[in-house]
Amino acid sequence: MSISDLHPRQTPAAVLAEAVALLRDMGSAWWTHQPHDQVVAAVELGAELRSVTAAVEAAAVAEADHRALAKDTLHYGSTGDWLTHVGGLRKGQGRRIVARAHAVTGPLATTRDAMAAGRVSPEQADVIVQAIDQLRMGEALRVRGERVLLEQTGCLDASDLARTGRHPGPRGRSRRHRPEARGPAGP
Repeated sequence: MSISDLHPRQTPAAVLAEAVALLRDMGSAWWTHQPHDQVVAAVELGAELRSVTAAVEAAAVAEADHRALAKDTLHYGSTGDWLTHVGGLRKGQGRRIVARAHAVTGPLATTRDAMAAGRVSPEQADVIVQAIDQLRMGEALRVRGERVLLEQTGCLDASDLARTGRHPGPRGRSRRHRPEARGPAGP
């Protein structure tokens, strides 16, 4: 018997339930009585929490989808449909969450790590997933593309990051816009 057997760890669901209970009380906080620095800190930590939560959710969603729990156990059409229903999301959002979950728990694990650290928002992660998915070339290019986009997340919002992801060439220009990519001059 090991020491860890004497102190059983909480299940992930129990940890999340405790977090939800703690945060639920924050909804009724008297924000008007808080100093500026506390309000600013709460907003910034809330954004960080969204990222961390999305990373945790990604791992659970990928596993649920792998096991086909939504279809076989919960009787939804797909994992995306289940997420859309449970989260009260717009049509298609559940499917995007599933795509992000598979990407960041697979080939884009570095993006998931950045989300878990609170440095990459779920929206930025979606941009990275879509941009890297568009790269049909070798694995080395995909790894480099992920690294480049992750480096930009600290200074670009998801919209600007999407522009960067569409134009991965030098100075934000794609290769097709460079003169040498056009071919030889006319006769």
